[in-house]
Amino acid sequence: MSFRIALSGLDAASTDLSVTGNNIANASTTGFKKSSAEFADVYATSFAGVSSTTAGSGVRVVAINQQFTQGNINFTDNNLDLALNGEGFFVLNDNGDQSYTRSGSFKVDRDGNVVDHAGNRLQVFSPVNNGTSFNTGVLQDLTLSTADGAPHVTTSITAGLNLDSSQAQPALAFDSSVAETYNYSTSLTVYDSLGAPHTSTMFFAKTAVDNIWDTFMEIDGTPVTVGGAASATMQFDQSGALILPAGGNVVYDAFAPPGGAGPISMTIDYTNATQFGSKSGVNDLSQDGYASGRLSGVDIDSSGVVFARFTNGQSRAL
Repeated sequence: MSFRIALSGLDAASTDLSVTGNNIANASTTGFKKSSAEFADVYATSFAGVSSTTAGSGVRVVAINQQFTQGNINFTDNNLDLALNGEGFFVLNDNGDQSYTRSGSFKVDRDGNVVDHAGNRLQVFSPVNNGTSFNTGVLQDLTLSTADGAPHVTTSITAGLNLDSSQAQPALAFDSSVAETYNYSTSLTVYDSLGAPHTSTMFFAKTAVDNIWDTFMEIDGTPVTVGGAASATMQFDQSGALILPAGGNVVYDAFAPPGGAGPISMTIDYTNATQFGSKSGVNDLSQDGYASGRLSGVDIDSSGVVFARFTNGQSRAL
């Protein structure tokens, strides 16, 4: 009897050592959760119940439990090395069978799917409105496409600038090739529907009437009209705030670029334009178009949204 009790202790201790050894062996395994052995004593029993005079019958392992506590999060150079901070699992698809893991070591296979070391495909919810919401009813494979990101034609320009109120009206009629015929100009790059860049230049000429300016625009040296007129009018009040155009927007007529691209129809937002007694200059000049771009990387934000990053500076939720 004593021999069997001793053997039960050795057997339980051996199991505990195996659990401890497994924990040590997996100390650097991504997503590994350590285990602990739980023991219970074995009572000596008879037909009359538990004996009050007989020694116990030893010990046994009743459970080996995993400890699902938050582990350390380490940083790597691989953007697809992921970690879950808190509860939850990564969802994987293995030919239609769904599985779950805390291990976040992923890579891209030859088909562009994000997979784990066994080739199981990482599942995500499909994004809506570039990641502002998601279709949570259906899971799909996370796939990185190598196709170029599509270009976007420029439709809007934001121009926050100041025009020097002390400037005088030019003596000659406007001619973009003659600097003396306008008071200030600024340029930026805009894009057509094929992603080709074009230079858009805005010119500003003071008129004979106080606080009123004429603004002209050219794309690649070709004048662009406003409702058929060569220029638009900008008017400021006595405090230097913009009055005209109403709403601050100048809507230009369509410009037909060469090369088979569609027309460029742009609106310039001058809402933040001012006329103060300081040097003319731009403090905000931006536009919403961009060229095509190649996939350059993958970013994942703190909420778990996966974004493809392109060489044109754009990103798209995956």
